[in-house]
Amino acid sequence: MEHERMSERLSEFVEGTLAAQERQEIETHLASCVECRRDVELLRRTLSLVRGMPRPSAPANFSQALRRRARKGALARASITRWIRLMVPWEAALVVLLVAVGGLCVFQLLTHQIRPVERAAPVLWVQDGEGLRAVARAAWEAGAEVRLLGRRVPPDSFLSATELEILLDGPAWERLRERLLPLGHPLPPRPAGEGLFVIEVKPRAVAARPDGGVD
Repeated sequence: MEHERMSERLSEFVEGTLAAQERQEIETHLASCVECRRDVELLRRTLSLVRGMPRPSAPANFSQALRRRARKGALARASITRWIRLMVPWEAALVVLLVAVGGLCVFQLLTHQIRPVERAAPVLWVQDGEGLRAVARAAWEAGAEVRLLGRRVPPDSFLSATELEILLDGPAWERLRERLLPLGHPLPPRPAGEGLFVIEVKPRAVAARPDGGVD
């Protein structure tokens, strides 16, 4: 173990970087260790050869070339910085546009303007505009959605239109059917299938007859 510890410090011994006490310990060890003395001699020769090698000199224009490269690097960084400054506003505008489009889609979904419709139901005929408004009130009470020209009409809104649509699912269909019976507007049984259905509500007063007259 003592030999290995001393052998690990031989390079520092040759270079002269050891403290006086450590140097004395190695010198004492070298007096009795032939192998370490041989290693020390080899290290000294190697160090002498390295120190005797000529130092490479830089080309005459090395400093100027280095400064030119540094200036080119600075110009390149400045160009990249200007490009980033020009692009950031466009990227920010694109992000704002994407957020606005996404928000519009979410708004339309939340306001039921985009909803899947599985199939259309038959037209529900009413006598006049008052009957149309009565059907709309019954639809709101049944939890259905009333639409005018494809847009959702808030509950209890006054309707002066000549026709409208009711968007509803199966349970709402049954509730609406129960509410329409006392009003004299029988609703046929719910069509087969799941999902949403559309009922068109039209007053008979505006229904044109085949001969060109009006019912």
